Amino acid sequence: MGYSSYLCKHCDHGIMDAASTDEGINEWMSHAVMMAENGSRLIEPEYGGYSGEYARFINGGVWVHFACWEVAGKPEFDAYDGPSKHDPDQGGGSFRGNHDMIDPRIKDEDERARLLAAGIKLRDEKRYTHNAREVHEWMDKEDREYHRAKFNGEWFRFRYTYHHGYDEDGKGGHTKNMGEWAIYDALDREREEVIFKGTEDELKAHLSALWSAFLESDECAAYVAHREVEIAKYRAEELENLKAKGRFKTTYGPKRDEEGNELWPVHQVTDAFRYRTDTEWFHGDGPGVRAKTKAKLLNEAWAAAGYPEDFEHELFVKETYGDEDEDE
Repeated sequence: MGYSSYLCKHCDHGIMDAASTDEGINEWMSHAVMMAENGSRLIEPEYGGYSGEYARFINGGVWVHFACWEVAGKPEFDAYDGPSKHDPDQGGGSFRGNHDMIDPRIKDEDERARLLAAGIKLRDEKRYTHNAREVHEWMDKEDREYHRAKFNGEWFRFRYTYHHGYDEDGKGGHTKNMGEWAIYDALDREREEVIFKGTEDELKAHLSALWSAFLESDECAAYVAHREVEIAKYRAEELENLKAKGRFKTTYGPKRDEEGNELWPVHQVTDAFRYRTDTEWFHGDGPGVRAKTKAKLLNEAWAAAGYPEDFEHELFVKETYGDEDEDE
């Protein structure tokens, strides 16, 4: 996480980074109270690190969740048996389900169970959608070309990463175990690292086989299908929005030389759905007016055609006004 956090003196769960909490389950764990021996106190609605005001509570401070503190009657520093211990999850760890706990101020057990079940369901749905987005990108030819040199043909690296295992050295430290490897799976972050024993070449062969099997699996096909549905839904919503606001728009900005100096202004007509641009250079205001007129005509033509997603029109061709070599 890159954060420093501490365990709550009441529930023994960490003060969580707000971005690491799960909606409907443990957002309350980022609302914290920090107290120092000198009597100073900080109430932080959304904990997110340890810089600034947090610094004076890092060593020797008492850290508690606001909800736990409130349930306990808001005790002062002296009521605790010493400072808080460091949080081994560093304010995170939610992805493993380590902190699936409903706000202690909610007392009804049936309600707590209902909220927890609903929160876990929502989290699982979000994770599946996230994984589907990842897998869909892995299948994309352009994405694969982008990673070709980086992966050197080892396409399993989209999903799997690995590093050497470590053994304790008997002196409080660790040494590399050259015959043992820890494997991480990008689609299963809840699972602890998997240990593989063998050479690195044997490990790569193992991961390549896993990757090949995944590509042929129903799991992979289901992820891709889920993402395609999400994309279709997004595109439909975007088109509906553009029907009201206009699909073809004008933008304005300067033409610059290699040193970044402004040469002359430029108007553009852009298809906001496909991110295609029809550029018009100009000196003066004339082409700016033409750009707005063209965008208006294109929107009218799109509406007359019934707002199709795949829309082509003879007006949407690149036109250039003015001479780039002219003085402004």
